[in-house]
Amino acid sequence: MSLIDHIVLFKWKPEATSAQIDRAMAALEGMVAKIDAIESLRVGPSITDRHNGWTHALVVRLRASNADEIMEGYSVHPAHLHVVENFLKGNAAKGVSGILADLTAVDISRPEVRSLPAAAAAVAEEAAFPVALAVSAALAGAVIGFVASRAFARQ
Repeated sequence: MSLIDHIVLFKWKPEATSAQIDRAMAALEGMVAKIDAIESLRVGPSITDRHNGWTHALVVRLRASNADEIMEGYSVHPAHLHVVENFLKGNAAKGVSGILADLTAVDISRPEVRSLPAAAAAVAEEAAFPVALAVSAALAGAVIGFVASRAFARQ
């Protein structure tokens, strides 16, 4: 099983309205119900001002038996082409003008390093030994100090 993360950044034409952008985002979200290769999909505006004009992003996790099958099952899928032609780039032959000024995309295929719970467990496990050792040493020191103080008190 292969997984690919398809990441797209969008810049809109100056004349694009927020309603048009919202419709494009909704159309992108709608692909998840139509394209079997999509495992998950997130789309939306940047939450910071560091976007340099790339105000919205799409992150799609695609799965299939191999990378070629994934891209064939997504990039040329009729639902994907419909969104591109009717909401993003437009289609001059159909008289549909797009709102997209530019986009950039990258596709990565790498195994996941770790999920967050697994990473947190590993960090906790690594931190647990030194903490346990420090607590043990502190307790041992306290016990030795207590015993020693009792021994000197008897003399």
